[in-house]
Amino acid sequence: MTCWKSVSHNSSESASILTSIISLNSEIFSEITRRRNDYLREMFALLQRRDRAELVLTVDSQDDPALEAFMDRFSISKACGPSFTLRLAAHSALKVRGAAV
Repeated sequence: MTCWKSVSHNSSESASILTSIISLNSEIFSEITRRRNDYLREMFALLQRRDRAELVLTVDSQDDPALEAFMDRFSISKACGPSFTLRLAAHSALKVRGAAV
């Protein structure tokens, strides 16, 4: 909190820090989303194997319509809207600054 107060007088430096925080949060969110989607693909394969009672099933094709429908069902961006990432980053930036959220 002291660090933020010391640079709050310089608006360009403050904006730069805020932009860095938002960028970092966006990168973190992108990585989390990528890993989540990998796990969802695995879960889809497991559910397909269970439903088909097959011993081995691999989902190699990213163009599988059933896989696309499954991924859409759990899509964060579709569920929360396109501005979700920006709202998440802004919320995190406010927490870093010590503002009440």
